Amino acid sequence: MKIDLNNQCQVEQLPTSKSIKLPEGIGSCKVAYSETNGSINVRFNYKLNKYSFSTDYYETLKDFFSKVIAFQTKETIVIKKI
Repeated sequence: MKIDLNNQCQVEQLPTSKSIKLPEGIGSCKVAYSETNGSINVRFNYKLNKYSFSTDYYETLKDFFSKVIAFQTKETIVIKKI
């Protein structure tokens, strides 16, 4: 996603980029934030390499998806009007 600030705002604070992986390479999630030429760029990658999981993975998957949701809802971008 690209957010054009149209030279009317400046970035005060961007969240730090984050990444998590599931064991045995069965999945990952990455979010990256950057600012270039008056625009904010947010890249979100989510990947699962399996479609079916045994019940042994329940807690691991629960923790993974909690973190994925936090990536999307608990991060704040602070901008200031120029």
